[in-house]
Amino acid sequence: MKVKLYAQLQSSAAPTGLRSVFGVAFPALKRWANIPCAYGAKQWEPLKSATIFHAFALRVSHSAYRMSRNLAACALIAASMGAAAQPALVHTLVGMQAPAFARRDLAGQSISLSRLRGRVVLLNFWATWCAPCQAEMPAFNSWQLEYGSRELAVIGISMDDDEDSARKLVERLKIGYPVAMGDAKLGKLYGGVLGLPLTFLISRDGKVLAQFQGDSDLKTIERKLKSALD
Repeated sequence: MKVKLYAQLQSSAAPTGLRSVFGVAFPALKRWANIPCAYGAKQWEPLKSATIFHAFALRVSHSAYRMSRNLAACALIAASMGAAAQPALVHTLVGMQAPAFARRDLAGQSISLSRLRGRVVLLNFWATWCAPCQAEMPAFNSWQLEYGSRELAVIGISMDDDEDSARKLVERLKIGYPVAMGDAKLGKLYGGVLGLPLTFLISRDGKVLAQFQGDSDLKTIERKLKSALD
């Protein structure tokens, strides 16, 4: 009976996963089934029922299917995490006129890019959940203090949905430059803002001199900033 069942499971009519799993499990199961099992004083007869073999094979095959499905899901998650770790590329605006916008900052004061003509602007898109953003914001704040007299204007744009969260972070980091709330409309003007942080260095005549995305080298940003101020 077992030999007949084994042959049927190995036939092309049986499911592929069941054939492959049972082909590995059958020899071990065959040896196990012919060894009497002791439980207390009782001796169990060898398990020779084709029904038991069939149930075991189906259970092993189902477990293998679930394992393969879980592994596939893990692979997809790992792939998506790997993709997320790489900053998404945006359309470069370098050499183009910086898109004009007007907002109110967290203090209620008006921010207008067009009114900042004649000054070098460092426009930084960030979010509270972005660790690299939080790491570079104190440096931007110190640059505002150091180069403000040379007509540098640092502007922060929070892409958070919650203004309170953005406000709390600004207060915690003691950010002194203006910070306004962004949205999809403003983000679209600047290439979609597909990855944070995203920073634009804008010249005195309103053109984008450089853009930096992701965890950028602060020394490089400062060097280009100082060159724009000279």
